[in-house]
Amino acid sequence: MDIAATLAALTLEEKASLCLGADLWHTAPVPRLGFPAIMVSDGPHGLRRQPEDADHINSPNCRPRAFRPRAR
Repeated sequence: MDIAATLAALTLEEKASLCLGADLWHTAPVPRLGFPAIMVSDGPHGLRRQPEDADHINSPNCRPRAFRPRAR
């Protein structure tokens, strides 16, 4: 993939949408160039994902993390 050519092909609106995202957990897709939405995640204790109907702050219903610290 030619990254410079791909970036040059993006419109200003598409570039802005990639910075803003589609929602809290997904990048914005660019169907015209074949870019799908990509799920992102964060968390101080490993990756987590919340159900779509959960609030976006401190939801107790997060899906299991990819990394679980060992108990001490």
